[in-house]
Amino acid sequence: MAENTLAGKAGQDEPLDPDDAEQPPPAPPVPAGAWDPNTPPTPTGAWDPNTPPTPTGAWDPNIPPRPTGAWDPNRPPAPTGAWDPNTNGAVSANGWTRNRAITHLWSYNASPGVWVAVHGIGWKRLSPASESGHSHLTMLALLAKSNGLAVSYHEDAHGQIDQLVV
Repeated sequence: MAENTLAGKAGQDEPLDPDDAEQPPPAPPVPAGAWDPNTPPTPTGAWDPNTPPTPTGAWDPNIPPRPTGAWDPNRPPAPTGAWDPNTNGAVSANGWTRNRAITHLWSYNASPGVWVAVHGIGWKRLSPASESGHSHLTMLALLAKSNGLAVSYHEDAHGQIDQLVV
C-alpha cells in the first residue's frame, strides 16, 4: 500500500489524516554518532578553556615592548621640521626663534614662575605679564614637551617667552 497508514487496534491499516490532533508529530532524523543536543561541541586539538592563548615569538609578559628605530631614553626627542642645530638659538631680528624642542619644565609657586628648557639654547622663563596668558603658555609648553613637538617662540625685551606656537 503506497499511502501513509496507522495500525489500528484490530490490526487494520487506516490512512493518516494530517488534520488529526491525536497523531504524534513526525520524528526528526537522528544524527549519526554519539550526539547530544544539550552538549556544546568540543574543540579539536589540545584545548583548555582555562588557559590563555600562547603568544608567538620570544614574548615575556614582564618586559615592555621595545621602541622601534634609533630610540634613546636619555635624549630629548629631536624636533620636527626645518630645525638647524647650528644656529645655537640665535634670535631673529623680529624676536622669534623657530623650530626648537622643549625638553623640560620647571615651576615654582612664587616668582620667578615657570621656566622651560629649550634644546640647544637653555632655560627660558615664560613671561608672567598676564595671569591667563601665563597658564596658557604653560599648557602649550607641556603639550610640546609631552608629545615631542617643535615650537617657535617670541622673546620680549626682557628675554622671556611671551608667545609660543606649537
